[in-house]
Amino acid sequence: MFTFLDAARYHTHYQKTGKAGKSPPVVVIHGLMSTLNLWNYVRASLSKHYQVLAYDLLECGLSEKKGYITDGEVLPKMVEQLKDLLDSFEWQDATLIGASLGGPLRSLLPPNIQGASIVWSWQPQPVFRCPFLVVLNG
Repeated sequence: MFTFLDAARYHTHYQKTGKAGKSPPVVVIHGLMSTLNLWNYVRASLSKHYQVLAYDLLECGLSEKKGYITDGEVLPKMVEQLKDLLDSFEWQDATLIGASLGGPLRSLLPPNIQGASIVWSWQPQPVFRCPFLVVLNG
């Protein structure tokens, strides 16, 4: 099933799974030139204990493709997309799990966004010097 939301003016493909209600929210973010399907197995496990949102970044998967990658402004637009998704679901306290380019997006979000986790990713200096893996309690 394909579900879309206009996040920050960008047509965004997403899938939301897991325990609705009071379960903690988790957002999984793939890297550049990948899709939300990168997280299929992880989402299946996380969905037993968490609300899980996976989405296709701009220029990736089924989300909007308009050549943003070549204009040098793709990262700020991806941050805008993520922030609007979090606002749409009222998930400012979400834990974010990112692969590759999905990791640095957290460091560029406003400080009112609470959750932060990075999996096998690079970070703009001096935020982190090495990647780390987060383990969620549940």
